[in-house]
Amino acid sequence: MVFFRHKKKREVVSAETQPTVAYQRRMPFFCKLLGYVAFFIALFFASFWKNNTLELPLHLNQPSGARLVSPIDFEYISDLKTKERKEQQRRRVVPVYKIDLSNFRNFSQKIEQLKRELGECDQAAGTQRNEKITALLEAFDALGLKLERNDVERLLRFKNLQRNRLLDESLFILQEMLQKGVWDDDPLYGTLYFQTFDPISDPQQQRLTVGNALRLLRTRIFATVSQYDVANALIHIMRYGLKPNFICDQERTQEKIRQVVEQTPNVTVHIAAGDVVVEFGQIVTAEVLERWQAYRNAVAQQTDYKTIRVHALLKDGSVFTLLWALAMLLLFLSPTRLHSSVRLQSTTAAVIFFQILLIRVIAWFCDNSEIGQSLGWTPLVPFLVPTFLCAVLITTMVDAFTGAVITLLTVGLKMLLLRGSFELFLCDLTVGWALVVLCRRIQFKKDVFKAIACGFLLYAVLIALHGSLYQPIDLVTGLQRTAAIAVNGLFTFLFVFLFTPLLEKLFHHSTNMTFLRLTDFNHPLLRKLQEVAPGTYHHSLMVAALAEKAASEIGANALLCRCCALYHDVGKMKNPNYFTENQQGDNPHRDQPPSVSVMILKSHISEGLLLAKRYHLPRVIRDMMQQHHGTFLMQYFYKKALLLKTENETVDEATFRYDGPKPQTKEAAVLFLSDAVEASSRSLENPTETSIEALVKSIVKDREDDGQLNDSALTLKDLEIIRKTFSETLTTMLHRRISYNKIDIGNASASTQTVTLPKENFVKGHKMP
Repeated sequence: MVFFRHKKKREVVSAETQPTVAYQRRMPFFCKLLGYVAFFIALFFASFWKNNTLELPLHLNQPSGARLVSPIDFEYISDLKTKERKEQQRRRVVPVYKIDLSNFRNFSQKIEQLKRELGECDQAAGTQRNEKITALLEAFDALGLKLERNDVERLLRFKNLQRNRLLDESLFILQEMLQKGVWDDDPLYGTLYFQTFDPISDPQQQRLTVGNALRLLRTRIFATVSQYDVANALIHIMRYGLKPNFICDQERTQEKIRQVVEQTPNVTVHIAAGDVVVEFGQIVTAEVLERWQAYRNAVAQQTDYKTIRVHALLKDGSVFTLLWALAMLLLFLSPTRLHSSVRLQSTTAAVIFFQILLIRVIAWFCDNSEIGQSLGWTPLVPFLVPTFLCAVLITTMVDAFTGAVITLLTVGLKMLLLRGSFELFLCDLTVGWALVVLCRRIQFKKDVFKAIACGFLLYAVLIALHGSLYQPIDLVTGLQRTAAIAVNGLFTFLFVFLFTPLLEKLFHHSTNMTFLRLTDFNHPLLRKLQEVAPGTYHHSLMVAALAEKAASEIGANALLCRCCALYHDVGKMKNPNYFTENQQGDNPHRDQPPSVSVMILKSHISEGLLLAKRYHLPRVIRDMMQQHHGTFLMQYFYKKALLLKTENETVDEATFRYDGPKPQTKEAAVLFLSDAVEASSRSLENPTETSIEALVKSIVKDREDDGQLNDSALTLKDLEIIRKTFSETLTTMLHRRISYNKIDIGNASASTQTVTLPKENFVKGHKMP
């Protein structure tokens, strides 16, 4: 939240803060105050600029929280009532029906083809005749006309002319019925028919159902054909052409409906002065929302809108100022990481600003855009907007207490912006703080998804309970809210997933998820270190174990210490043989002047920084690479230079000190001490608990006396805890294994062999092999 830096004074960075550069600056109080005021003004205008002040806490299917009486006369065109009237007129329109003979024409063509095929069968005899009949049946079966062999053989008893005459007469009977119209037996179809047709102008008896038409077809064919079996064959064939053909003409019906709807006038509603627009406790319907919207438009046009806006702005501004003051007081009184880090303050400000703008944009889209209004998203705005983005992002990037305080601020702002109720404010605050608790120790991205899923599940339950307090739970409304909450949770996860790397890159700040990813031993830089400088790699592992344990004990970021310890000496890959842990023979420093040796040793820091940039390691790791030796004196080479100097030669102590800077944070100080302790512990020939404690105490005291820990914010209590932790960890790491006596059984039999083991080989409850 502080946007300026002062370039003259040093800044002592507080615990767990990640310095942007090696030297940070302490900002004057005036600059800090100016930054906070500037952000307050920017956030105020982002929240309330052009915010509609003629708002009431009205939501669809929820009771009204206020009684509103109109002070003016106004009229408005009711879209709902107009739509209802047009729908009534549309339902009264009589559909236009038509008789469709296209199916009959297709069927007639099939009958003509049947005549020809039967004529060809007449000309064949014996086996060829049977084959032609079989081919005819298969061909017409493919056309949808499933003929029976018996029916075909009965028709073949007649001569060609007589058979064609029978088929033509049956087809004519079918045509007469279809020309009058045959409608479906479906009860719904019949109901529609009787409701929309006048029996006088369109007599019912002129229309036949499919069932009645089939019975009439049988009667007339039997009356025409005297032979029973032949008549049955003709009926079996003609029934395939009997299909409903009295159908609705969709185009003409729709055109008729369109004309009627266009001629229907709009419904105008008049509200007189003193009429109630919204009654207190009234269930808000779509009609109430429409009337309220018309009232807002009328008031905005007929009264002094600026005066109303100023009063509402002052009211909202006073509440916002109280929320802001409470949040700043809580942050000021707490030992949060936000105090001394400009970068964390800027990150927090950016997240708050982005969430408020996102709430404004989504609320405007749902209230004013055509898509939002057509979909009816306005009552779902409180559940669609990303309420808990700050709770997740700030908790993971800063700390839990800051996340809880900022959640209080943003949830209160949401209540002011959306005119929410106090009950919804409590629901949002409860879920926000629950997410803070769930996200305070997140290390994996899957943990973020689990935390958000649990938080929004709790949100859905609380909203359902809140809705049931006012009225019986409406299934549709409940499903809509649940869907909105699910979409909100999904977008919250996407925003966290996408913006976390962006914020890390923009503000040079890394989260535990990034540190955990970098501690993977398969990282290319660590694998290269293991191959090129295995001694340094082992040293880094030991330093990581020491630093992680000590940082955890003093409340620092243990994962950050472990990650930085793994990479702090990667620059030694440039000249690995010049460092003790990688030497297997002669010491190359023996033949080098002290100044050259010092230059080579110092270069591992600059080389490490180059590798860190090449492999895109975070800024905090590069900073701690620079600080892990501080400005400590390389005593061996300094004393060697003093011994080798001539009478007129002077030795500058600064030449034999590391370039620094000194450790600026608790984590950097822990790494600084861990590196020195681990390297010195290798010189112990017989490491015991006493010798290790003495070594740790000596190393810490030397560096403390040299002023290397002055900028690290470590307290005397922290140093005591670190010394104790180092001693315990090193004692465990350097303890000697038990020596087992070699037992030679020889050729003696197992039954007579006596074996005596040393007393120390027995452990309570277990016998050593």
